[in-house]
Amino acid sequence: MAAGAWERRQVSPDYFVLTPPAYTLFIGSGLVLMALTWQCPEVFDRPWLGLFGQFLLWLGTQHNTFVRFLFVPVMVIHVLEVMYAAYLCCVSLHLHPSTTLRWLLQILVVGILSLSFLIWPHRDTHTTNRVLRDTHDITTMGTKRE
Repeated sequence: MAAGAWERRQVSPDYFVLTPPAYTLFIGSGLVLMALTWQCPEVFDRPWLGLFGQFLLWLGTQHNTFVRFLFVPVMVIHVLEVMYAAYLCCVSLHLHPSTTLRWLLQILVVGILSLSFLIWPHRDTHTTNRVLRDTHDITTMGTKRE
């Protein structure tokens, strides 16, 4: 087979890149909160949750259709990403089953942030993490130092 842009590079059978735990926690808790707001908003009727709990209760009871129309497509997209990741892990990259399971669980929660490491397996993760950090650094936005 001729080497081309579409040819997949070989990676180790145990190739896995852990997404930053803060992203995983943030996105995962957001998905759980959306599911609870849609399916059982009464769980937020607790005084110790304060205004945040009251907001989610109001959102789930008064605007349940909106929450459903937000949550369902997000989960459909995440499931489609998992299906594509399964294809990449098993057919393209030939990863171990345990490594494939780790990828699939991570992508189910984090989505494209994790899937990108499977699509472009030889991308420099150090540079990627630095770029992600720099985009969130408000003090350097709009200023260039030479």
